[in-house]
This record gives sequence, C-alpha cells and structure tokens, in this order.
Amino acid sequence: MENNTQKGLLILIIGISVGIITNISLFLLTDNLPGVLALALVGIIGVIGGLLTLVGLILIVVGRREYGEKHSKFAIYAAVIFVLSIVFATVFSIMISMITFISNSPTNTNLILLQTPITSTIGGLVYVFLLYELEDKKGKIVLFLAFIATILASIIITVDMMSLYEELMSAIAIGETSFANTFDYINKMSGTGIYNIISSGLLLIALILPYNRIKSGELVPTPPKTNSLYGGNVTVTQDRLCPNCGRIIPFDSKICPYCRRKFELHSSGIGRDENAH
Repeated sequence: MENNTQKGLLILIIGISVGIITNISLFLLTDNLPGVLALALVGIIGVIGGLLTLVGLILIVVGRREYGEKHSKFAIYAAVIFVLSIVFATVFSIMISMITFISNSPTNTNLILLQTPITSTIGGLVYVFLLYELEDKKGKIVLFLAFIATILASIIITVDMMSLYEELMSAIAIGETSFANTFDYINKMSGTGIYNIISSGLLLIALILPYNRIKSGELVPTPPKTNSLYGGNVTVTQDRLCPNCGRIIPFDSKICPYCRRKFELHSSGIGRDENAH
C-alpha cells in the first residue's frame, strides 16, 4: 500500500525544520543583516514553508483512509480549517487595507497584526486534527502542548510587533526616520519569530512521533475494504486480530508487526497461527 500519510508527515517535518533554522538565524543575525535582505529572506522562506505545508497536508488528506475512518474524518476537518484560515487572513488583510485607505491613517495598519494570534490558533487546530488519531498517548500530550505554545507565542509576537510598529510610526511622524531605518524596524520585526521556537520544536516532535510509529511498523495502515454484489472470486479485505497479542493487524499479514508472531495464509486471506498446536 502506498503510504501517502508517511510521505506527508516527512514533508511537514522538513518544512517545520526549515522554519526553525530560519527563525534562529534571523534572531542571531538581526543586527548584521540589512533590512531589505531580512525581509527578502522572510518572504522566500515563508513561501517555501507554505508550499511544504500545503503539499504535506494534501498528501495526508489523500491518504486519509490509510489509518481508519476517524482519522479520515479528522483529516477532512483539518483541510477545511486550513482553507478557512487562508480565507480569513485574506479577507482580514483586505478589510484593514480598505479602512486604512478610507481613513488615510497609516496607524490603522497595525490592526492587521491582530490576525496573527487568530490565524495561529486556527493553524494549530489544523495540526491537532491532522495528527490526533496518529499519535499515541505521549504524542497527544506533545501535540496539545504545541497547540498551547503556538497560541502563547502568537500573542507575545503580536504585542512585540505592535510596539515596534508604533515606534516606527512615531519616528516617521516627527521625521526622525529614513528608508534604511524603516527596513531596520522590519528586520527587528522579523526577528520576533524566535518566540515560535518552543511551539515549533514541540510540533516537530509531534510530527516525528507518528512518522516513526509508521516507519517502525507500530502504526499499520488499514487495507481498504472491498466487496462484490455479484459474487465471483473477489477477496474481501478486512482487519483481523493477532491471536497472540490481540492487536489489529492487516488481513494479509504473514508476521504480526507488534509481537512478530508468524502466520500461514490460506486462500481466503485468513491467517492460521503457525505456532498453534
């Protein structure tokens, strides 16, 4: 069975790792990078991260039936929430831009920063629904900690960026800033991504745990169930229980992926315990 879920998890792991490395680099190099370069770097990495997230999400949604009906439903919920987050961010940005244009006051632009905690919360919910059914008990704890940390980090980032934005607007109002200084402020704003390190690290662990469970065989894909209304030599694929450890295993397993008990498969697809007497 082609495991799209495992591929999707791997791509998300890469995307989160790139984001963590970028945020650390920007924080350490804030005073040494020109504002324009920092802005360009944030933009490029943001696009790459967004594309990786999108591809990973699509793969997991495509392979949603690999791990049961409940995970399949949760994956659909995650996809819907992801789309809603994009719609919300777009509509909110357009609305604030219109308000700023009508009022002719650039100070209204800082209101757009309010979308950060909202979109972060919605984005966190995407990962909660996407990963919940793939996690064991430890993984679920890490997943919820990542969700809480994401909300807290987004609030801190919003407060910090609003403060920097107000400083920039005040400097512009009294004529004590220049084009270069403006980008320096933007550079400092980009450095606030360091607050996401803890939440991103927890999310990375929450992604690695189910990936390793799948890779090690602890989490086994569920074969699709087929049937025929007209008879014929059609094999009905279904789950079955290992008679040794009692866990659910694929119908055509010759070896239990959990306890390693070997089976002899009959033509019906039902295994007989080779160790039974």
